[in-house]
Amino acid sequence: MSAQTRDAIFQQAGSGLSAPEVARRYGVHEGTVRAIWRKPNKRERTRGLHRFTEEDRQRALELRAEGKTFIEIGLELGFERSTVRKHLAEK
Repeated sequence: MSAQTRDAIFQQAGSGLSAPEVARRYGVHEGTVRAIWRKPNKRERTRGLHRFTEEDRQRALELRAEGKTFIEIGLELGFERSTVRKHLAEK
């Protein structure tokens, strides 16, 4: 897969399209799309500087109510899916 295709798939992360839709669009497996979406974009995100705040939790709860997955929520907020799941399970 070319770097251009990878970048294009990564850019689709917050677009509202699901992984299966993006996979069909680019002719790749859904798992490939999810793997690309999980990899941090070093230009946009730096680990350790952004803490999961109460505002992040509220936004995550809203997105979850809209039917978004933990991966999609994490991509939008800038966290790993496991972090989102952990904070939504609390309280």
